[in-house]
Amino acid sequence: MENAWKQLNLPKRSNEYWALPVYLLGAKIPRKSKSGENIVAQNGEIVMRRFDFSELRIIGEGYSFSKLKDDLEARCNRSYTDLQRITGYSRRTVAKGIKTGTGAGLLTQTKHYHKKAEYVYEGKKDKEFFITFERYLQDQEFYIPRENRPRKLRDFEVILISLLGAHCNKPQAKGCDFSVKELCEQTGCCERDVREGIKCLISAGFLFVRGTFNYIHLEKRVRFYVNKKVRLLMIHKPRRAKEERKKTYAEQSAEAAESAEARGEFERYHSQNRQRALDEAEQNRKRAEENAEFKEADKAMKKCEIEFSRAEEYGTAEQVKTLSQTLAEIKERRRNALKSICMTEDDLLPHYRCRKCSDTGFLKDGKMCGCYYQNFSNGPPWESGFGNKAAN
Repeated sequence: MENAWKQLNLPKRSNEYWALPVYLLGAKIPRKSKSGENIVAQNGEIVMRRFDFSELRIIGEGYSFSKLKDDLEARCNRSYTDLQRITGYSRRTVAKGIKTGTGAGLLTQTKHYHKKAEYVYEGKKDKEFFITFERYLQDQEFYIPRENRPRKLRDFEVILISLLGAHCNKPQAKGCDFSVKELCEQTGCCERDVREGIKCLISAGFLFVRGTFNYIHLEKRVRFYVNKKVRLLMIHKPRRAKEERKKTYAEQSAEAAESAEARGEFERYHSQNRQRALDEAEQNRKRAEENAEFKEADKAMKKCEIEFSRAEEYGTAEQVKTLSQTLAEIKERRRNALKSICMTEDDLLPHYRCRKCSDTGFLKDGKMCGCYYQNFSNGPPWESGFGNKAAN
């Protein structure tokens, strides 16, 4: 055991890690096809699968930053380049992990213009038991006497040592008891991988067991002990957000004034566009009402629509059918009248520059519309000083 401990070459301190709720190791999600649809078996049931280690790595990054800080509303700010640098995965693998996490409802991604995206973990809200995965366990090579060669630990070996270490670090815990079957269920690995992984970890000095582990029964519980120094490296303080310098009262007042000016400029811009569209529609309607045939058909259509709505609520099916035919005839007369003066029904409607927000700048849910970023490429005007630039 002493020789194995000397060959571990553990770091004195471990500052880089990521955390994950333990229930996600055994969680299952629907398997998707290339088109993005759920794969269904012949018996009609949806085919399920477990999370890949790379997907758990991306989800764990969002969990550790958004749930382990003192501030419960804190966000994990990461770009694709940051996640590639931290995890060592390709951009495609990072995108796959984010897509899986958001699709399963575990992560919410908020994109910003010229800023890093924000990720928030939306899994179980109560105090769940989580495990920490140390960065050095994935990046560093360790000598495995069983294989007589140095190598990096495999993904399921990292999961095993992290899971057992988290259980051994519980208060007043003296080791942890698991059977091979239970470890297979929690990690999602087959029996062969679990047995081989435990033997390699015991050989390297990460784990210790009482007695021999070679021919242990599948359902017999074994007491595992994780190396003390390995366990101590898994204990971390909650990550804290960086403390920002407090702004003076003069700075806050100047920013508030600039923000109010920029908001006013932003609202005036969209108000002018919206009013222009409404004025054009009003002018076209006045021009159309100069035609007597259109004016008569338009008045008859409004009256028939009121009668049709009443018939749908209180009338019979025959009345609804009759009024429907009458309304169709009136609309046809109205279209012919517009055609005679070289106009269409579309000319009577306001043509906004943005159909999503109708030139208000905001959607129905209160969020800022995407047309804003097309018109102002420097970010929100009250953050980039749009009002001052427009004045200049």
